[in-house]
Amino acid sequence: MNALIQQFGDTDVLYVIFGIVVLLFLVLDIGILQRSDKPMTVKSALFQTGCWVSIAFAYGYLVYHFHGTEKGLQYISAYLMEYSLSADNLLFLYSYSPTLKYRINTITRFCSMELSARWFSGSSLYFSEF
Repeated sequence: MNALIQQFGDTDVLYVIFGIVVLLFLVLDIGILQRSDKPMTVKSALFQTGCWVSIAFAYGYLVYHFHGTEKGLQYISAYLMEYSLSADNLLFLYSYSPTLKYRINTITRFCSMELSARWFSGSSLYFSEF
């Protein structure tokens, strides 16, 4: 890992790692773990949530380790804010039948990823001007 960081720079390596990990976990989550139309149990949902939160905090540790305390705290703060704002999705999904929840959840994930990508690319272009 240190050789990659010295060759490409720590920011580029973290972005590439982040992109690869996100794609792998999307394939795992949508393609493998959520293939059946039967309702998810509370135990399974809590386990998966714990896994995803653990992965997010592990990435936060990488940001902290390679970019310092301030950037690490900014990441954790932003993650916790986004996580708390996503609680309204639970009420949205709860109102639909169990057979539609999977399809709606999948569509919602892809739409939120697209909007996030637009937001991040737009904001990075905006802030690169300064």
